[in-house]
Amino acid sequence: MDRRMRIMGAILACLFLVVPVAAQVDYPQELKSIVAPYPGAELEMATKTQQGTHVVMTTSDPAEKVYGYYKEALMKAGWSTEMEMSHKEGLQGHWKKNDKMLHVVVGKDSEKTQIVLLLMTGT
Repeated sequence: MDRRMRIMGAILACLFLVVPVAAQVDYPQELKSIVAPYPGAELEMATKTQQGTHVVMTTSDPAEKVYGYYKEALMKAGWSTEMEMSHKEGLQGHWKKNDKMLHVVVGKDSEKTQIVLLLMTGT
């Protein structure tokens, strides 16, 4: 019984140390150099893989307003539009500059607007 209590205590201690670290998500520098995060959006996830940098944010603003923010910022920064589409679930667009491609997907669920950014290099 004493051994089980020590193991359980060690597991709980690890959880208390890991949870605060996992909750701290920073907007990736690769994206900061291209476009700022949507004002007031909550950063839910950020990850970097071999395929690129991926970010998920949420806001209560309408999808059209959010999409317009990214479209305007990217156009002003010299990115060219590769594709844009509007569909039942939201809006999406792909922009290209030099060897980089940025995919912006904005969708609305019942409560929040979700923003997904995917930056790929070497395209």
